[in-house]
Amino acid sequence: MENFINKDNIILDLETENKIEIINKMINTISNEKLADKEKFFEDVLKREKMENTVVGFKVAIPHGKSEFINSPQIVFAKLKKEIFWGDPDEKVKYIFLLGVPSASAGEHIKILMKLSKKILEEKFREKLEITDEKEELLKIIIE
Repeated sequence: MENFINKDNIILDLETENKIEIINKMINTISNEKLADKEKFFEDVLKREKMENTVVGFKVAIPHGKSEFINSPQIVFAKLKKEIFWGDPDEKVKYIFLLGVPSASAGEHIKILMKLSKKILEEKFREKLEITDEKEELLKIIIE
């Protein structure tokens, strides 16, 4: 996963309750050479988000999209200042992993989702996300 995220793709203490704004800010951290079209990729992620809620539990959401407008798999992480509802009235989120993969990389998409899901199930991983407030340290936690 280390090839898919860097410290520029980590957002800390994001203060908003607007899911669309969060996704947009996350996409804007992806460099232009990795995105063929930010707006169209944004639309693809929102389409997927409308299909099914991407809350996975443990205060985590994983909005994601396969898109012809992204050139290589990318992960963006955001840690919100406070928990917000992410489409499920019963569950709030504080940690968001945005995943984008090229349309032709369906296998990669599933692998990354599985790795992330496995990590999220680990209590120690979630504890580290909670207590860590430095991008470099969070990057290590995410890719280890």
